[in-house]
Amino acid sequence: MSLAAELRQVGREERLLVLANLLMQIGFQSTYFICFIGIATYRFAADAFVVSALIFLLNVTISLGNAVVGVVIDRIGPRRTLLITLAAFALLGIVCAIAPLTLPLLFILCGIFGLLHGFMSTATMAYPPFLTDDAETLKRLNSLSDTATNIAVIAGPAIGGLITKAAGEQAVFVLFAACIALAAVPVWACRELMQPDRASDGKGPRGEGRLACFWHEFAEGLKVTFGSQTLRFIFIVGFLGNFAYGAFDSLESLYYRDVLLLSSDWMGWLSAVMGVGCVAGSLLMLRLPAERVNESLLSLMLMVCGMGSMLYTGTRYLGCAVAGQMVCGFGYGLMIPVQHLLTQRNCDLAYLGRVTSVLRLASLLAGTVPLLIAPFIAAAVGVQAVLFGAATFVALVGACALAGARRREAALH
Repeated sequence: MSLAAELRQVGREERLLVLANLLMQIGFQSTYFICFIGIATYRFAADAFVVSALIFLLNVTISLGNAVVGVVIDRIGPRRTLLITLAAFALLGIVCAIAPLTLPLLFILCGIFGLLHGFMSTATMAYPPFLTDDAETLKRLNSLSDTATNIAVIAGPAIGGLITKAAGEQAVFVLFAACIALAAVPVWACRELMQPDRASDGKGPRGEGRLACFWHEFAEGLKVTFGSQTLRFIFIVGFLGNFAYGAFDSLESLYYRDVLLLSSDWMGWLSAVMGVGCVAGSLLMLRLPAERVNESLLSLMLMVCGMGSMLYTGTRYLGCAVAGQMVCGFGYGLMIPVQHLLTQRNCDLAYLGRVTSVLRLASLLAGTVPLLIAPFIAAAVGVQAVLFGAATFVALVGACALAGARRREAALH
């Protein structure tokens, strides 16, 4: 069945969400790597320490936005949350496009970008169960939404690479602002069809201040996450799996420049190659029976991501880097909708925003710690050695998680 035919299998609201996600992700994917990291690396000749500081700031602000927005989503719903965020995000894109950039200003804009991205991505991830409670439709919607993201991983960096080649990295912010503004149109039209039971949403006791009420609600999200074996497993695997990938954030642009000896536009081309693999992975989700979407599959795909990254970083050959990105993309493209569906299956709608925040925080904060140490290790053993070691660690985490998941599944049967 073609992608167009799969889209016809879902309703109007589901198609609107897929379109909105495609537009948002084209904007984000064209901008994040090429603009912020690319401008720092190529325009300001940043070393590993400066790039690490920039990505550290981005991770911290994404984490902060992610933590705050979970409570907001559970209070006002993902639609209103997204509309407010997109308006602010489009305005930021315009500022980034016209501002005379300096390195300090780049850091300030990157921090705001991270905060808003934390809002946007978490609200988008929490949206599908507000549109349907049918298990098969929910599986299809997660696959289609993540396929849209992965198509954007191809289109965004490729378009960004073309714009960079023609007009420089900063011009890509114009594309970002346009895509974000356009995404607000389908979000506006996408009605929430399912409503949570607000009586069980964990609001704080009467008389509490706003801050105390926020922490009470956030703590409810932690309690729900760690009270479920599946959600707890997703949290742990996400934390350990993303721990090593933090090194990629700080060193990958240097790997392009100093090891592969590529120009900045290749940051877009190779990201697009990964997107091709991601599309293949997310589309495979449509063909899998519901019972196959489990913790073992999640773990296996993490192992595939690690093995692909080992191929990507293990040599100085562009062909190996291309193949590695393709393999890693396939694993990531299937792993993410599996994670989303497992989360939605095992969480009450009233807590979904907060639980999504908690699970994203596990991944984001795990990736922050290596930013503090990767430049020092790279200075001693080299950028390539650090990246290959990090990829190996991810593959090993996936293999161990797969063994544990299979043992639990065998015990249940």
